[in-house]
Amino acid sequence: MLGEANTSLIRTVREQANKI
Repeated sequence: MLGEANTSLIRTVREQANKI
C-alpha cells in the first residue's frame, strides 16, 4: 500500500520535473 502510493508520488514528481 505505502509502496504503491510512493511510486505514484514519484511518478508525478518525475512528470513535473520533465515539464520543467
